[in-house]
Amino acid sequence: MGLAVMPRQKPSAQNRRYSRCLLQRDPAHRKGAFALVRKKSILVIDDDKSILRTLTRILQKAGYEVDTAETGKEATARVEKCKYDLALVDVRLPDMDGTDLLINLKETLRDTVKIMITGFPSLEIGVKALDGGADAYLVKPVRPEELLLLIEEKLKS
Repeated sequence: MGLAVMPRQKPSAQNRRYSRCLLQRDPAHRKGAFALVRKKSILVIDDDKSILRTLTRILQKAGYEVDTAETGKEATARVEKCKYDLALVDVRLPDMDGTDLLINLKETLRDTVKIMITGFPSLEIGVKALDGGADAYLVKPVRPEELLLLIEEKLKS
């Protein structure tokens, strides 16, 4: 009996947006078997390229799928195309305030954990961020262990 080959179908727009799956070795399966495992996805929004690189390395090493944006406009475009489990948002962006970005994307990011990060802490910014929908507020410099612990905690709840 011959083997039928099906033409490769293009994934639907909804599947492209909501499925971020990778093949990985799954120890629960037979030796060498692969299983479809969904990695948690994180969008990092910061205008400082060195911070983006550092956070990306830390998060990828911890097993997360990471996407980055340097401006509010770029972040908005990414959020419209993909669903993220968590967003790390800098308060000061070149084209808009990070808290305003959260407010503008409140409906789109409804199911996304949002963590604000700032190097310029103030009570006013903290209150605005939390009122705008942020789930947490961190002050730079952030220790990697502290960040990963917070992310893990927020993604579980």
